[in-house]
Amino acid sequence: EHGHVRISDLGLACDFSKKKPHASVGTHGYMAPEVLQKGTAYDSSADWFSLGCMLFKLLRGHSPFRQHKTKDKHEIDRMTLTMNVE
Repeated sequence: EHGHVRISDLGLACDFSKKKPHASVGTHGYMAPEVLQKGTAYDSSADWFSLGCMLFKLLRGHSPFRQHKTKDKHEIDRMTLTMNVE
């Protein structure tokens, strides 16, 4: 109504005070490399990475690691882990 944009996704929220998560959950193309690496513990810094990817897409119009259109989740993960951001 007043032109305010809000972005949220609390479906994957968890309490880090009890233990560090190891599960790889999230949207491909926005997950931090440590989240993509199976069995690796991660912390809230992974959320900052995802926020950066989201802001990049809002400002540039495309995801930072997807230089060509693909829906293959493994290819998107490979690009996230190996490509430079332009």
